[in-house]
Amino acid sequence: MATAGVGIASAGGAFVGIPYVGWAVGLAAAYIDYTYVYPALAGSPEEARQPQLASLAVSEQGVGAPRTFSLGARMRVPAHVMYQSEKVRETTSGGDKGGTGVPVKRVSVSALIHLNDRKSNRLLQLIGNGQLILYADRNLLGITTENMTAVQSGDNVEFELGSPLDGDFDTLFKAGDLIMPNGMVRVTGTTTFNGTHFVVVSTTAPVSPAGSTMLAYPAEGQTIGTLSYTGGTPFSPSKITRIDDAIGGYDVQIYWSANSYNNETAWFEVGMPGPDGFEVSSINPLIDMRNLFQVGDEVLVRGIPGWEPSGHQKILEVTRLLGSSKVHFKGVRDGITGGGAAPRYNPQGQLRDPFNTSAAGVWGGNGTPTNYGQPFLLTPVSSNANFSTEVFRQDFDPVANFSSGEEDQGQPPVMVTDVGSGETSNYRGMCSQGLDECYVSVFGDQLPTNLEAIIDIDEQMTWSQALQSLLQRGNLRNTQIDASRVASRAFRGASVRGAVPVIQQIQPVLVAGQILSQDRDGAITLFPVDDADSVQIENGDTFSDLGARMYGEQMSYDKMQVVDASESDMPTSVGVRFQDPDQHFSVGYEHFGLRNPSGADHTNEQIVDLSSLVLTRRESKDLATTIMRRAWVNRRKYRMTLPSAYLHLLENDLITWTDDEGEDITARIIQRDIGANFLINVTALREMTSLAVVGSPVQSSAQVIPQNVSTSVSLFTTVIDAPAVANSETQTPAIRLAVADNNNNLQTATVWESQSGNSYQSVGTIGGTCATGYILTPLTAQTASEVFGTTVVSLRTQSCDVLWANEGSEAIEACTQAQAEAGKNWCSIIDQSSDEVEIAAFTTVTPLGNGFYTLGGWLRGLRGTPSVEHENGVIVLLNQSTAGIFLREYPGSQPTSLEYKVVPSGGDLATTPITTVSSPKFRNVLPLPIRNVTKTYNATTLSTRFDVAEHWERQLLPLGTQPPHTLDEPFEAYRVYLYHKGQDSAADSYLMDSRRTGATTLRDTFFDWSNARAVAAGYTPGPSETYQIGYQQIGQWGEGPLRLETI
Repeated sequence: MATAGVGIASAGGAFVGIPYVGWAVGLAAAYIDYTYVYPALAGSPEEARQPQLASLAVSEQGVGAPRTFSLGARMRVPAHVMYQSEKVRETTSGGDKGGTGVPVKRVSVSALIHLNDRKSNRLLQLIGNGQLILYADRNLLGITTENMTAVQSGDNVEFELGSPLDGDFDTLFKAGDLIMPNGMVRVTGTTTFNGTHFVVVSTTAPVSPAGSTMLAYPAEGQTIGTLSYTGGTPFSPSKITRIDDAIGGYDVQIYWSANSYNNETAWFEVGMPGPDGFEVSSINPLIDMRNLFQVGDEVLVRGIPGWEPSGHQKILEVTRLLGSSKVHFKGVRDGITGGGAAPRYNPQGQLRDPFNTSAAGVWGGNGTPTNYGQPFLLTPVSSNANFSTEVFRQDFDPVANFSSGEEDQGQPPVMVTDVGSGETSNYRGMCSQGLDECYVSVFGDQLPTNLEAIIDIDEQMTWSQALQSLLQRGNLRNTQIDASRVASRAFRGASVRGAVPVIQQIQPVLVAGQILSQDRDGAITLFPVDDADSVQIENGDTFSDLGARMYGEQMSYDKMQVVDASESDMPTSVGVRFQDPDQHFSVGYEHFGLRNPSGADHTNEQIVDLSSLVLTRRESKDLATTIMRRAWVNRRKYRMTLPSAYLHLLENDLITWTDDEGEDITARIIQRDIGANFLINVTALREMTSLAVVGSPVQSSAQVIPQNVSTSVSLFTTVIDAPAVANSETQTPAIRLAVADNNNNLQTATVWESQSGNSYQSVGTIGGTCATGYILTPLTAQTASEVFGTTVVSLRTQSCDVLWANEGSEAIEACTQAQAEAGKNWCSIIDQSSDEVEIAAFTTVTPLGNGFYTLGGWLRGLRGTPSVEHENGVIVLLNQSTAGIFLREYPGSQPTSLEYKVVPSGGDLATTPITTVSSPKFRNVLPLPIRNVTKTYNATTLSTRFDVAEHWERQLLPLGTQPPHTLDEPFEAYRVYLYHKGQDSAADSYLMDSRRTGATTLRDTFFDWSNARAVAAGYTPGPSETYQIGYQQIGQWGEGPLRLETI
């Protein structure tokens, strides 16, 4: 009987059976047994075939929706709604946090959601439409590897990864993050290390072959001494976890008050870094304390000078205002003195009067934490208190509503409450979570359309146990499975969705584990690729078993037929998708490609989708490398006929022989036919048992674009409605969107737009992230750097402090004035209250650490923009690259209002925040300000003549260029306002417009204002009188900026 077939990966954790095609023959046939597994478990290859269209695993609520079977240590899985109650609608008065008394409408439902078709230990996180709605542990991001060291470095600890494949501190952590090491092995130094908090000082990216490094200081006052630790073992690796449910370090501000607050007579307020005073400063947009703490949470507070709380403290309030976040907790003042009735201080114990704005500097963040006292640390104590979010009422108990899937478990409480005891199943063997009165208003009055869960299943499971469990789902008994030759290493996780044939369930695991299978005496035997049985085939000058045939039979070849697959069919790159345990179990991607393929002019990138499995980045890289190498080795195929003495050979056995030229050959049998004459027709692929890679060659992922890779992003979108900064932008009305990712993980995002209240439409994509920050100290008003009447461009010697939420794709660095005039370091500064935009450029850069910079030496008021004072504006760097900047053009009619949603890959449109432009002006095509207006008094006519002497043009000119300028409008028109003296109301206005005569230009660009009108407006006409006027140019797209002046 002949057995053949191969597989390629598809979504959902299964493989699709396909015919032999090119290189895939070597890949799949080396792993999959088609003699027993197909007929015994799937019925036939056709029955095991999945639809060719791959889809993402998302939750479903309909009848008959597929459930998920997961096994291993930990997985991220789609959830299935098993039961949902009727919606309950209620209206409360003043139910919002602010207590405003405004009626709040709220819709709630109760539900039972399926998590796993087997016993599981606990629910870690429940995610609805990308939003965390239920959690037992927020701290899932980190790096897990045995290839890591930690050593003392001054007063800090330096962590170092062994290679780039062990992860990257620089992409996962940033300065100021709290981290915690676990599982590291002590060599020398303190024993107080694992399980304690540290604060990140700095990180470096890996530079091949060296790994990433990270410097951190102790956040609990731990003694470092001569500390030296190494990583764990492959079975129990060490881990550095980012602590997302606490705040700490030196970059905090603390405010104590003895006044009554929320019926408490003494309380503390904690905010993140900024200049003096919380009310105007605490602007670290990267941290929202509402995501960390809730009212009523029990917390442990350390590191407040002069005060250590006795026992645990209760959170009184958590707030988030524009650009700031605070948390209040009860406390007692002890020995704290200082200016004002409500002193503020930082962990150094420095006091500051909140109303004293003359004090210089920002607390903390100066890069020398060793000069400070014990750092501040605020950590949660009660796990149940912070288990749920605002989607549930405060007394909701998720643990009591969790069913692990035991065979003797009781009825789900949420079902008993809704339908009554004895009226519902116990759902034995199913792991589920009850949701009691879930507030769904935030999800459009329904349960989230995409529910995902991260669950702990069985931390002790090994690879052999996982394989046995999957095969037992095909009704195989233990005696029919032999996995004794599979190594007993930890199995991270795998999942299967729906009624999938077992052949499809097991194939991804076999591929990922480099495991083969055979039918031996009625039992499926599993073994590693390099542990296959090997048989020597006799081949010599006088006798050979190769080319056996019946007497007189003629064959087209002598001993064997050798066929090499075409090089054009071979892969040049293999990528592996997987669940990344260090990235919140989102889909990761690693690839391996040929560096200098000899004669391979083609590009053939193959994706192996193992996103139903949990693998580390190193394991995935090793696998991609091994698959690539095996594909090229397996490209040679041998066909031969052997005598009956080799009847014991099976598929996936190795055969070896010495060919007639003396070369030793090893091949793996992929197909075996036994004829009526007991001659055996064998098809085999060339093999190298030692080619599997452990510790892959370091190779960049440049030029390889993973598909549908989801990472954790936190986007901040800024609208820039400003004059053009490139000549290509001056012809069509447009709006710029600047997108920054606070986590620096954004690869691509889709821009969705709603015009004038209509439905959202996709209008384009954006790649990368741009440098976006916040003005922390005032940038005072200045005269524009280029003015009418001189070619000299003046540099303004002023500076301001900026916090960059994201520093973009290039270094933020100083430049000369000439470089700035040519376009370097041009930026938009947007006033958050008025949306007024100034284009400016800086020349000096002083890094302060943790994203803080001092920027100085400014060119102000570029492109005719107003050089006004900026106290808390948003700054966007314009000239780094096109990354993170999206230009949306409107060549037809211009909308009166716009809404944008920038949705990262894998994100949810419904829950993405809206960026609104209520009245777009499309300043990129409007005329620039009029450059010069003159006045002349005429005693004869008793009037004052106002003349628009010089206009500007939209095209970019070298700074300092003086008139005449080209008229770049199809007509010439100006409007001038004359204001009442000392007032801001206009007495008269004059419109000069060439369209009135059908001309393209004006013959006269002046008008005369009579003395009578001037006197009525409060002036004393004469050559020395000064007038308050406003003037603007009118173009085909609208009115240019109104410039106010006294002349």
